[in-house]
Amino acid sequence: MSRRGATLVELLVAFAILMVASTLATAVAVTYIRTHQSQKHLTQAMSIAQSKVEDLLVLYPTDPQLRGMNGPEYYDETGTPSDSLADYRVQWTGRPHDVLDGVVELQVIVNWTERRRTRRFVLDTARTGR
Repeated sequence: MSRRGATLVELLVAFAILMVASTLATAVAVTYIRTHQSQKHLTQAMSIAQSKVEDLLVLYPTDPQLRGMNGPEYYDETGTPSDSLADYRVQWTGRPHDVLDGVVELQVIVNWTERRRTRRFVLDTARTGR
């Protein structure tokens, strides 16, 4: 006599394997999406900070924007400046170098919120006087 179909045990084992595989695939997909979103925010923060540094580097060393804490400025998710609270908050400081005359140290700080946590990117550089 030939056997047709599957037993209940075989079906339960196959279903368990399918559930484990689909759970793992979902976990991988969620991790990928979160990582992609985090990298997107970090890349945008780096771009905003670099743009701000470029704006500051053209200023004369005695410009008030190169002394003390400045900002905040706000940028939306596309990196466009915004007049109100937006996705990215930018502040910067400038101070004379402790040892080298005519050198101004710049620090640009970009903050954003990601998954209910405040994240931060800091870009430090220096410029010489003209």
